[in-house]
Amino acid sequence: MTTPTSRPPVMIGSWNAIPAIAHAAQRLQGNTPLLDAIVSGIALVEDDPDEMSVGFGGLPNEDCVVELDAAVMDGSHLNA
Repeated sequence: MTTPTSRPPVMIGSWNAIPAIAHAAQRLQGNTPLLDAIVSGIALVEDDPDEMSVGFGGLPNEDCVVELDAAVMDGSHLNA
């Protein structure tokens, strides 16, 4: 029987995700639970009115609707 090894988390994002990743990484170093740290990082970018690709400052889609939908799931527990 093998036991799982502990690995550091890997965060991947586009150029505009850099502040979110840095914020989430800082929260993780402060022992914030992984899912909470990720959501906190995403919220940082989504709340930025100068960020035009997601969230509060996001541009509308082709139907001229600003979509504010997001989802996250903990794969180990399948909790949303």
